[in-house]
Amino acid sequence: MRKCTKYLAAIAVVIVGLAAPVLVTAQPAQKYAPRLADIMSAVQFRHLKLWTAGRQQNWELAAYQLEQVKGGLTEAISFYTNIPVENVGMIDPPITSLDKPIAAKNGAGFKKGFQ
Repeated sequence: MRKCTKYLAAIAVVIVGLAAPVLVTAQPAQKYAPRLADIMSAVQFRHLKLWTAGRQQNWELAAYQLEQVKGGLTEAISFYTNIPVENVGMIDPPITSLDKPIAAKNGAGFKKGFQ
């Protein structure tokens, strides 16, 4: 009786071991896309950090945060193609107006461009 139980247990382990790869590969791979709300929340947070960096005249951080804001908006457009590009594109002129003041380390120009 004891030998029979050991053999049955060994066979069960082998069957489960052989079936596991089949079960794993049977699941369809899903492409991950972050929710639009998550992307836009990150953009909003980076926008706040951009403003703070500009107010404190931390130009390296301001330049980095500006690129992060641009990247987040580009990500939103690429993941969600049903968003009219005009709605996202309308923020392009204010964003690009910050490039020069940040590069020139101009606090007054940054403040004017940020408004």
